[in-house]
Amino acid sequence: MAYKMAILDIDGTLSAQDNIIRPRTAEAVRNLCARGIPVCLSTGRNFAHVLPILDALGVDMPFSTVDSAMVYAGRSGEVLFRNMLPADIQHGIHDLALQRSVYAEVVTDSSYYKCIHGAPDFDYGTWNDTAMVRYVDDHEDLRGLPPYICEYIFGGSKAEITALRHDIAAQYGDTVGLRHDLWDGYLFAGAKGLNKTLGMRQLCTAFGVELSEVVAIGDGLNDLDFLACAGLGIAMGGSEPRVLSAADCVTGTIDEDGVAAALATHFA
Repeated sequence: MAYKMAILDIDGTLSAQDNIIRPRTAEAVRNLCARGIPVCLSTGRNFAHVLPILDALGVDMPFSTVDSAMVYAGRSGEVLFRNMLPADIQHGIHDLALQRSVYAEVVTDSSYYKCIHGAPDFDYGTWNDTAMVRYVDDHEDLRGLPPYICEYIFGGSKAEITALRHDIAAQYGDTVGLRHDLWDGYLFAGAKGLNKTLGMRQLCTAFGVELSEVVAIGDGLNDLDFLACAGLGIAMGGSEPRVLSAADCVTGTIDEDGVAAALATHFA
């Protein structure tokens, strides 16, 4: 099979959440781009958090962010696709969350807004604790944020998260996409159909490529759908069993330059 596009996850695939990309992997990506083969990124990060990865790769390219809430042409910020909840539903989700003891995070294309006071004992982590994270005093401060809210992330006890998930589903049905199996103790709420395959389809349309002609490489639970839908889904070495089962084949780890090895094999 002659593949015509590569779509790469970032965290756990290109980088270990530190924005550092091994030289061999960066070179392999640049070489593929130089040959005229489109390489794109697909990530749960927002726009601002993708820019350091483009710097590390040394090349500009299209990318989808927040699991396809937004698709961009590159670092210029030109939007190719947007999948957002209407403002009234955003406010409704916010109101439902206020009734629960949950940690809340709002993801926009430029920042992460965190409010931990609703669930003070919840271990919300600091993996994205950078200059692009904004901490707010309470849930009410999450109102009036920039209009392009890509996703809500709620954390808390299993009982509180289950109850909030039920509340949102009862109020909005399948208008809102709810995911609770990505990280333990978290609920993700966004537009209907929010997953990486959505962005992959948009990127394929932009380049005139079929899904069957795409090589997708990833490692996480949010990569399951696009690994299964791509022409060739490749799991990184060390991925958890569900990801390994969904993939067509497995490459090496980040430290073994797994992305570089996969690109060399399937785009020879």
